[in-house]
This record gives sequence, structure tokens and C-alpha cells, in this order.
Amino acid sequence: LNLNNCGIGVPGGKAIGEALQLGIAVLTTLDLRLNKIGKDGAVAIADALKSGKAVLTDLNLMYIQIGPEGAKAIAEALGSGSAVLTSLNLFQNSIGPEGAKALAKALGSGKAVLTSLDLSSNNLTNRGRDMSGILAIAEALKSGMAVLTSIDVGYNGIGKEQALSLVSIFKEKDLMKSVGLAGCDLGAKAVADFGAMGAKAVA
Repeated sequence: LNLNNCGIGVPGGKAIGEALQLGIAVLTTLDLRLNKIGKDGAVAIADALKSGKAVLTDLNLMYIQIGPEGAKAIAEALGSGSAVLTSLNLFQNSIGPEGAKALAKALGSGKAVLTSLDLSSNNLTNRGRDMSGILAIAEALKSGMAVLTSIDVGYNGIGKEQALSLVSIFKEKDLMKSVGLAGCDLGAKAVADFGAMGAKAVA
């Protein structure tokens, strides 16, 4: 279902979440990008995912202003073991380091089945001042519990050291096929390393 830029606000986001919780809809793809459903709309959708009644596998929440609290709600749903979501786009939602840490916890739980995650342009590092969120994501991936094959963390103020740390982890993870690190000063060798392992580095 494509509801891209339809002027849906918080009440509409809540209504969609409530409808998904009924267990009647067999919707597997939902595109809500550019609708300002905010934190409360995201929480309603997260509740639906956590209920086990929603069968969504592909969810696009790009630029809907969910913030850290909305990200935490979605992360809790992903870590519940009830969500069947495999693709999640959270581009430009200002989730910050706290949102990143919550998602990292979900990824490392072994219960999330996400294979594709877009966290680009989310101020994950508080403009380069707080690397705790991105490092938590790195640790979750290093744990071997996450099943991601594609992740985008570009344009988040990630320092070169942290970016190279991510590259090192991705080199160890055979399933990683696409990594978005745009805006990171990786250098030619790191990009070449991705190519050598058959992965696509978007840098």
C-alpha cells in the first residue's frame, strides 16, 4: 500500500496502527514516507508489529518525524520476536544516538528478522559528538545475531575511526551485500575491501 506524501498526520498514523492490530488485513508492504505521523503514529504501528497480528514485511517510514522515542518503540517491536518485518526505512527521522542504541539492542537480540535497514541522515552521532549509538550497532552486528544483509548509516557524522571499525566488522560478515557509508572518509583501501568481498559500499 503506497500512501507516500498523502498528508496523513498523527491521527491517521494511529488509525493505521489500530487497523493493523485487528489481524484482518494481510498487508505486507506499507509506504508512509513524507507523512507527519510523528512519534505517536510510529508507536501505534510499533504496537501493531509487536502484537503479532500485523504481517508487514516491508515498511517505509522515511521522513515522518518519529524521533528517538518512535525509534525506541519500533526497536522494541523488532526485538519482541513477533514482528516479521524484513525491510525498514527510517531515513531522516532524527532518531539520534538513543534511537540507534535501541535498534542495536533489537538487532543483537536474535529475534529481529530484518535484512535491510536504512538509518541514513538520522543524526546518529549527535553531529559527531556521540558515537555510542553507532558503536552499539557495530557491536550488534559483530555479535552474529543480526541477519542484516544491507544497512545504510550514511550522512550521520560518523568519524573515520568508527567507519573503519564498521568496515572491519562487515568484512567478517559474509552475508553483508550493501553498506551505505556516504559522507564517511573511508579512503580507497576500505572501499576496495568491500569490492574484494563482493559487497557494495556506497561511500
